[in-house]
Amino acid sequence: MQETLKRFEEIPKFASGDDIPELISELIWDFPFEEKGVKIADVSNIDKKTNEAIKVKCAVLYDYQFYYFSPELFMEICKPLLATMSETELKKRLKSEGIIKCDSADYTSKKTICSEYDQKERIRLLWVYKEKILSPDNLQLEDVFTKNNEGGNEECTEIM
Repeated sequence: MQETLKRFEEIPKFASGDDIPELISELIWDFPFEEKGVKIADVSNIDKKTNEAIKVKCAVLYDYQFYYFSPELFMEICKPLLATMSETELKKRLKSEGIIKCDSADYTSKKTICSEYDQKERIRLLWVYKEKILSPDNLQLEDVFTKNNEGGNEECTEIM
């Protein structure tokens, strides 16, 4: 009963026509990447630690145009929105708002990644346009988090 009342209170926050790009950006920038051990890395420079993080769905890859999230990690980040809408509805809105690029019914696209051993693998990821989720100071995730990720002592637990 309390959970239902809490969700009713949150409906205006997410269903009042709020700007989805702004909400997603806030959720991403408020997510404790370092605390959760999430690795943020250039898709063209995947080392052993990044490869391990990819396998447990605990990595965000990037290139000049996109951030690549595992669907599980992205939904973990968007958990507050999932209190008022389904994953499918959220992905549908993200696509209609031009936040994600997709070519499948599950709103993901395949991306070929190459590990440090030149092994190529195609995995399904959510492709998020970088310009849609800049920080309030116009920074990108890699500007803030890759410097802090270089230590590599943090442990990532599998996101599911």
